[in-house]
Amino acid sequence: MTKTKIFNAVKEYFDQQSSYEFIPGKSKINVGYPCFDSIEVISALDSLLDLNISQGKKVKQFEREYSDYLGMDYGVAVNSGSSANLLALTSLVMSGIVPKGSEVIVPAATFTTVISPILQAGLKPVFVDIEMETYNISSRAIESAITESTGLIMVVHSLGNPANMKEIMRVSNEHEIPVFEDCCEAHGSSIDGKKTGSFGIISAWSFFVAHNMTTGEGGMVNTNDPKLDYILRSIREFGRLIDVDPSMERFGYTDDYLTDYDERYVFENIGYNVRMTDIAASLGIEQLKKLDLFNNKRVKNAENYCNGLKKHNKYLTMPNTPYGYYHSFYGLQF
Repeated sequence: MTKTKIFNAVKEYFDQQSSYEFIPGKSKINVGYPCFDSIEVISALDSLLDLNISQGKKVKQFEREYSDYLGMDYGVAVNSGSSANLLALTSLVMSGIVPKGSEVIVPAATFTTVISPILQAGLKPVFVDIEMETYNISSRAIESAITESTGLIMVVHSLGNPANMKEIMRVSNEHEIPVFEDCCEAHGSSIDGKKTGSFGIISAWSFFVAHNMTTGEGGMVNTNDPKLDYILRSIREFGRLIDVDPSMERFGYTDDYLTDYDERYVFENIGYNVRMTDIAASLGIEQLKKLDLFNNKRVKNAENYCNGLKKHNKYLTMPNTPYGYYHSFYGLQF
């Protein structure tokens, strides 16, 4: 059977299904479920049939297209949002931007994989309060928590609602402390048209199945700093030497001990293996094309819920989205 026949059969299968039949738990409202159709399946099958199942050309394409979407220079795709946080924090320490052992200001209400990588990178979390209106880290609390040991401000955009980045960046610039944005729940959210994840020195993303767009499992780190990009690519892949000049011979590495050695087996950092596969990236490429549509539907759903629950506002605090902010509503908090 040819690829064309296989792809046509997949499309026909999806065309015959009701979208409702792909929603698990029909009797209840779920926290989240993956929204995809034959386009993503065919893209993944294309990688499988071409035997491109590890990190390859589709990963590079996804990195480039997601970075362009954010307005960032570099993107490094990984296997999860947790890995994205770990690599981002590790790269900040390895580059010398954040001194090892320094304090990282983080919101007190957050997820465990915001905190674990801080400890893994040899840093110290300092918890500060959130704003009850948005569930985001308080810029006033950040400023009050700054000490001589503060090395980083880690912002988490809670449930797709952007934190007050204008004020946080003022604090960052005034005290000369870099900002790391955890955007694992904030795909497509923005402030005055500027995407979350593009304010600080580095940002991390998750593409888990329940998020606004998905690669199944997956994540990405974005930055405008070429030094951080190089470190990220190295430690993503065992600490390997990264070839910055593709025109160079693969077996041309030479130093004081080696001559014409295979550069793929030269390692210069302590690293991990947290690469994204082309199969996951093939989903991400197609999901990114649908992200704005997905988000607009989420916003509409949120409006419908809020309108229906207004009569109970004596007991509920409705979501607050400041003027000029685009809340992508990963979740709906009351």
